[in-house]
Amino acid sequence: MIQTARTEPAFLASGRRLLVQAFRYLEKPPQLVGCLWNVLGFFADIDVLVVSRTKAGEGQLFLCRNSAIGDQDWDYFLRFCKQDILRSDRFADVENLTLVDCSPMPRPSNGVGRIQSYTSFPLTDPEGSLVGRLHLGSFQNHYFNPIVVNRLTALLPFLGSLLAKSLEYQDLRERKENLLSLFSKFLPVPVIQKLLEEQRLSQNSVARKSRVVILFSDIRSFTSITEQNGAEAVVRFLNGHFQAMVTEIVAQGGVIDKFIGDAIVAVFDAEDRTDACHRALRAARNMLARLPEVDVSSVSLDQGRYGIGIGLHMGDAVAGSIGSAEKMAYTVVGDVIEHAEELESETKHYRVGLLMSRAVAEAVSASDLPLINLSDPGLVPEDEQVFTLGSPP
Repeated sequence: MIQTARTEPAFLASGRRLLVQAFRYLEKPPQLVGCLWNVLGFFADIDVLVVSRTKAGEGQLFLCRNSAIGDQDWDYFLRFCKQDILRSDRFADVENLTLVDCSPMPRPSNGVGRIQSYTSFPLTDPEGSLVGRLHLGSFQNHYFNPIVVNRLTALLPFLGSLLAKSLEYQDLRERKENLLSLFSKFLPVPVIQKLLEEQRLSQNSVARKSRVVILFSDIRSFTSITEQNGAEAVVRFLNGHFQAMVTEIVAQGGVIDKFIGDAIVAVFDAEDRTDACHRALRAARNMLARLPEVDVSSVSLDQGRYGIGIGLHMGDAVAGSIGSAEKMAYTVVGDVIEHAEELESETKHYRVGLLMSRAVAEAVSASDLPLINLSDPGLVPEDEQVFTLGSPP
């Protein structure tokens, strides 16, 4: 390497310290390239910087440039960039590159500048794989002489590592967003985010014990519905039913734990017991009110009737990922679920749409919601008494 004031070890060490600051932008490639633009200006007189990246035939150009560069001159510079990109990736679609302007601050303009010099360098990751190219332009004629090229070459390994890490983070973020969008159809977003965080902290999801309100809902006479109708009709009906019921649960802050056939198991975190019971009860009441809106035209119903039963109970449960190495499911387990299911089953005996345990009833007793004790206080112990909603006055 030709020794100059800008290639002495002390100078290069200062430059690398500046580049270390770029790590704060690893998750944001445009900001990272903008930072590199400022840092490289410490090493050379550069008026345009482009980092090109091609992947699976597609490509991106991260651009920083002097505001004095005219459009015609920029187009001329871009042709050189495309030629070098094709040398690295002959399948790259250089006519449809996505341009990302990363210029942090426009440099002072003294009229229109002309790019007189161009050069480019391959950027590789620590394993030697090509991750992109660095394209540079300067207003100075014949600027990229051996001294300047050697000066910049000394930084290329570090620049390549930075770019590789940044693009890796970008890909991971995009995959995470796509997965979140896909799996939000099956799990609530808060649960997915919790699972991702637990996976980051540990290979095994951390189980936790907490107080919850369980809402258990089931369709009345569903067996006869399946017997009297075809599979497609039943699925269409179920999808409409679940859409309406889940909407009301989620609107009140509930999380769908699972679907069991036609049954819905929903969880309300009861850190604030009174609030959780109120929200679960409102969800149940609204679910019952939505029944007439569900489209049942695709199925034949026994005597034209379609109804549900809902059980509400509050108690302790364990939440965590359960299963095998091949298949895991995030769920809650505990007697509280079985109790809510039993309450739902008892709605048929009491001929009501909703039953709640005393634990839930006591939490909402001070509210304006009218409650009816359906148990005989003289025959049924207090903790086994069941309640339903009465008609508003």
